[in-house]
Amino acid sequence: MKILYILKRFPLRELLIIKYLHINYEIEFDCMVYSRRYYKEISDLIKTHGVPIGKFYDFVGFSKKVKSVNNIDLEILKFENYYSINMMRVMNSDRLLIKLPYSEAKQRIYNVIEFFTNEIRLNEYDYTIQELSGAGDLLCYFIMNKLKKVPIVYWHGRYYNKVEFTDINGSRHNLLKIYRTHLELQCYTNKDEELYHSLVNNVKEPPYMIYESNKQTILILKEIYKKIDFNLIKNFFLDRKYAIDNDPTIGTKFRNLYYLFRRNSTRVDYIPDNKFLIFPEQFTPEASTLTFSPYYYDQIEFIKLLRRNIPLNYIILIKLHPSMEHTRDKKYLSEISKIPACYYTHANNYELIKKCTCVITFTSTMGWEAILYDKPVISFGNVFYNDYKYIKKLDIKQLSDFFIFELGNWKRIINTPEYLENKKAFVLAAYKALMDGNLNSYKDKSIIEDDNIITLSETLIKVIKNS
Repeated sequence: MKILYILKRFPLRELLIIKYLHINYEIEFDCMVYSRRYYKEISDLIKTHGVPIGKFYDFVGFSKKVKSVNNIDLEILKFENYYSINMMRVMNSDRLLIKLPYSEAKQRIYNVIEFFTNEIRLNEYDYTIQELSGAGDLLCYFIMNKLKKVPIVYWHGRYYNKVEFTDINGSRHNLLKIYRTHLELQCYTNKDEELYHSLVNNVKEPPYMIYESNKQTILILKEIYKKIDFNLIKNFFLDRKYAIDNDPTIGTKFRNLYYLFRRNSTRVDYIPDNKFLIFPEQFTPEASTLTFSPYYYDQIEFIKLLRRNIPLNYIILIKLHPSMEHTRDKKYLSEISKIPACYYTHANNYELIKKCTCVITFTSTMGWEAILYDKPVISFGNVFYNDYKYIKKLDIKQLSDFFIFELGNWKRIINTPEYLENKKAFVLAAYKALMDGNLNSYKDKSIIEDDNIITLSETLIKVIKNS
């Protein structure tokens, strides 16, 4: 068995998983990375920890050698037609490419195509283990599917020591199957009953949010200090010219530090007394918008769309993302304030959900939490809870009719036996479909402990055997 592991930042956990799986299951691994500055860091980790890697591919090093072609548009079009891939969607899924002029972005996409078709021959691999957070990830995913191979995508499951395996549609593996089984059998053990009541009565902040927040001044200063290294700075310039799927600017760190020191002055814990709905802001740029809700990437424009289609007697409350709130400048916040009956807040998620009329979201965890609180949820993204019968997947034009004609029936609906049966079946299925392992940020030191490495490795083996 041969696997290509696509690595990102801070990959020690992933390298230790590779080492465990090679030693215990004799799986061959090759690796790759899209950034030159991470390539050097990972190379050092591979040597330090004795990780048995076959080939370690350097995308930036390869891109430097790609020769220009006369008609790059035609070459991209050929690839698009052969693999049935929407290349514009791929390009707009990348947090770096969306900032570049189109001519430069398509050259980098062409480099990725060459990389996956000539440098890395994906037909040699049985599996890839990867994210879906950039253009390279999406291309790799689509190519593997075309070759009838298996791309394995997993990330944090929003509960402690739980991971979610997913696909390009945001579906959670096995969730729908378990959901339907529960609905069909309508038979629950005492353990099921205890689990269900625990999930709906103990709604807590996802553990990864403790580590994902960009509020740690010391960490930001350390990252800036780390950049004061000749080789790293040289690699930054190479990344600016060739890399994908990252932000190759030192200035970003200084901006984060500036916003961090001034953030407290803009904090507003506002909860309206009148009817209001919540739109939880998504972290951007990131897969939650670029990959899983690509049609509504500009959140300010989306909020304006909401306002034009929702009756004015409903206030729209924007819950700022905890990892973004300190970077939102006065211009961004004033854009929200200019929208009629629209406000932003830093208030507690659960106080907001309890008091709101409805939650409208792309892929936010607040959508899941609103289900637990029996609140109506309207989803505009691809996310696991779209499988729930009572989720509303609406076109923007349908919003007005929903608020005028349907929302008034919600209190009656949530007391019907059918709703209660569906809620229990779905909540249990959503949790049972998760698998074991800790995918918290690198800031959580327990992620590289032996117990977690073994747990995640054995979880991957189960997924591989069942694929």
